[in-house]
Amino acid sequence: TARADRFEAMYCPFHAKFIALSRLRTVLLMLDLVHLIRALANFACPEECSS
Repeated sequence: TARADRFEAMYCPFHAKFIALSRLRTVLLMLDLVHLIRALANFACPEECSS
């Protein structure tokens, strides 16, 4: 029906944005983990030690 088509047209771009956002969030979480690991490494071993 026309109503279903209109819903699909509204839903599809939203769904694509949602997928892109969830991927971005995953990447950001991974970068966050790397940053956290580096921070912990720096905390456990000061900069003069790691250099």
